[in-house]
Amino acid sequence: MLFEGPDNPFDWGVREIKQKEKNAKALAEIKKLVDRYRPEVLVIEDTALKGSRRTARIRKLYRMLVHFAQVEYVDLYRCSKKEIKVCFAGVGASTKYEIAKAIAIHIPRLHTAFHLDEGSG
Repeated sequence: MLFEGPDNPFDWGVREIKQKEKNAKALAEIKKLVDRYRPEVLVIEDTALKGSRRTARIRKLYRMLVHFAQVEYVDLYRCSKKEIKVCFAGVGASTKYEIAKAIAIHIPRLHTAFHLDEGSG
């Protein structure tokens, strides 16, 4: 998800890479986004912590992202799943869906994803 300021997302989505060399291709896609938008910060999951259930390939991709951010002079923040759950526990959100909905409530452009404008939120 790309943000212009803390409450203004302007692009989001998922890209699926099915070919060989997924990490290299994923990094190339991320590089295109960084070159185009020049973000101040990249935020990734902290997979270096004990108990991370990410595959070795994903952990390697994240290490590649750390190096890439250093080379491109982009700040990089890592958040563990535990940190995210603790952060959102105060609003009663514990599942991925509940956390996403808690975020969407505060960002008007995301209201339609959760049908919040229809009064069902």
